[in-house]
Amino acid sequence: MRSADRDQLERIKQSTRGDFVWFRKDGTSYVVTDPSLVARARATWAPMEQLNEKIQARSRVMEDLGRQMGELAGQLGQQMAAAGQESSMRSLREAYERKGRELQPLGRELEALGRKLAGEATVAGRDAVVARMQALQRRMVPLQAEMDGMAASMASLQQARHPDQDSIRALRARMKALDVPMGKLGKEIGELSRDQSLASQAADRGTRALLDEALRNGRATPAGAG
Repeated sequence: MRSADRDQLERIKQSTRGDFVWFRKDGTSYVVTDPSLVARARATWAPMEQLNEKIQARSRVMEDLGRQMGELAGQLGQQMAAAGQESSMRSLREAYERKGRELQPLGRELEALGRKLAGEATVAGRDAVVARMQALQRRMVPLQAEMDGMAASMASLQQARHPDQDSIRALRARMKALDVPMGKLGKEIGELSRDQSLASQAADRGTRALLDEALRNGRATPAGAG
């Protein structure tokens, strides 16, 4: 609506008692104040307004279901994050066990070398055993450091909340249950919107016919050119 039309309509509201119909045709604006014609005009648009109320009611329900879906999705995200932590814990535990298996034969050999060193009679023999023990220790130190780091990471993850698989399944079931009414509402809103479109077209045609009648019988009063 043009600014001039809005201004004119506001003036008519202030100067006219009761309901009225304002319209423009061929560059001229008109006002209809006859109660019977105003009532007929309102009745023409009643079906569309009723459909609009139904759409709004279903939209409010859809909005509430969407809110519930969003809350469930957030909870599920937290649970899945916890599941991801559990997966990390398993990976760390498996890596820790692998490093432990690598360390075991080195430890056994070092233990055997310790017994051998105690019984070695010559300096050269003892030096050879010590050199081998030092070589083993150089291999064991980084393995032990890696295992210490993994142990610290597992301790940190251990403090986090563990995933509840039953809770995850329950959340997914609740989200799936919401799909049914949301799908039904979406279908209903789509059908109502189509009906509303048809009702709007019918109301527009009926209103135009009504206003033409008002022009013919003089019940539409010129409100001045816009």
